[in-house]
Amino acid sequence: MPRVASNGLELHYEEQGAGPPLVLIMGIGAQLVLWPDDLVHRLADGGFKVIRFDNRDVGLSTWLDHLPVPHGGKAISRALIGVKVPAPYDLWDMADDTAGLLDALDLPDAHFLGVSMGGMVGQCLAVRHPDRVRSFTSMMSTTGKRRVSVGSPRALSALVGRAEDPRRDHRLLRELHPDRQRLGLPGGPGRGASGGGPAL
Repeated sequence: MPRVASNGLELHYEEQGAGPPLVLIMGIGAQLVLWPDDLVHRLADGGFKVIRFDNRDVGLSTWLDHLPVPHGGKAISRALIGVKVPAPYDLWDMADDTAGLLDALDLPDAHFLGVSMGGMVGQCLAVRHPDRVRSFTSMMSTTGKRRVSVGSPRALSALVGRAEDPRRDHRLLRELHPDRQRLGLPGGPGRGASGGGPAL
């Protein structure tokens, strides 16, 4: 399990393919394994070195259990009315994590693809470290501006709710990623739980 030091943390990552580096930045609470294998293979076959990684507090990267966890509902309410949300770290810190990943892999720059929160991290990366970004693609994301891309109350509740049982993660994925077939995620319309079919 390869891990590298980045921004005072350790990030777990995987690489596939050869060519110009393409870093995939996953969304909130999601591990690198949620990038569809079909998509990763297609990108690698298309001539990219595909790098995917677990963000801080996710998967096999450093967990910051000693830091306080903001209350999800209160944080969203504060953000919606434009009040600063007290949090132990923010998207800018995660953008620095991503730049640190490039440093650790001895890469001067890369292409980036971010999904959901990963798209927001990618935007921060492009602002703070523009010389590291060859190109950036944002999927299912937002600028963070109030009233832009506000999810349904049910989706927001699923996102910030506490896990009551192991099936919660599957319900959350269905709620947050309704277009599963186009993304190549398992269980999309007309597909079995094992996935398969085109990624895009």
